[in-house]
Amino acid sequence: MQKNVIFLLLDVIGVILIFKWLLQQFSDFSTSTRKVDFFSLKRFKSLLLVLILIGVPLLIINTTAIEDTFHLSDDQLSDNKLYYSIGVSFCISLIWLLYIIKLDVFEKEKKRYIALILLLSIAITCFSEIPYGVIHKLGFTDSELPAYSFLYSVFGIGFIEETIKFIPFLILLKFTKAINEPYDYIFYASAAALGFAFVEYYLHVSPKLF
Repeated sequence: MQKNVIFLLLDVIGVILIFKWLLQQFSDFSTSTRKVDFFSLKRFKSLLLVLILIGVPLLIINTTAIEDTFHLSDDQLSDNKLYYSIGVSFCISLIWLLYIIKLDVFEKEKKRYIALILLLSIAITCFSEIPYGVIHKLGFTDSELPAYSFLYSVFGIGFIEETIKFIPFLILLKFTKAINEPYDYIFYASAAALGFAFVEYYLHVSPKLF
């Protein structure tokens, strides 16, 4: 029941965001002095790219026999679940990493600093079970009671995981000169979160490949 409510809420948020985007495009079109310029490729290239990345695979799968030919069996997935889960997790984090790198328009960051904070974040995240084990032994665990579950999510999960994401950023801030402009704070904090997300995606994806 709770999952259905969450999915419904996410669907509503998605519809609202799409509607707001359409309103913004309509407003830009109405105020544009040259209507032809509005339909430039530069404006809609991101939208077209997303439609291609989603639409082309769906079209191929639904109109050809490629899925039946190359469909992986449960045994194949189980035997190679480590590689598939790492690959999926890596691709998700890589896409977001490339995005935040693209947003850095003033001073591009050095690759060694990006690699350092990612590796630190991944390494520290691997020890996240230790603080979880401590609070669970103290009796602070998730519950079916909404109020107690909320407290656990905020002061258990939230506090531990956000602290883990913050530690690599603090290490880089203290011991390197990588952070030297305002956007660097956002960039390296986001990169640390992506290192955490890589491990988290792996842990979520891997069990589903059995």
